[in-house]
Amino acid sequence: MRLARFGRALRAHGVGVTLRDELDAAEALDLVGLDDRAQVRAALRIALKIARADLDTFDRLLVV
Repeated sequence: MRLARFGRALRAHGVGVTLRDELDAAEALDLVGLDDRAQVRAALRIALKIARADLDTFDRLLVV
């Protein structure tokens, strides 16, 4: 549920995240777990295909 809200927040701020990206992100989080913030951030950034230009927005909205 939090992942869906995060995806909506990213889209609301102009970041091009698709539903497929969100599904990929959920699978990535299943693989890395939620214990290590750096791994969670990296998994989400990769799975959601966050562009360099959107990193500030991504980091601002990411609450782990």
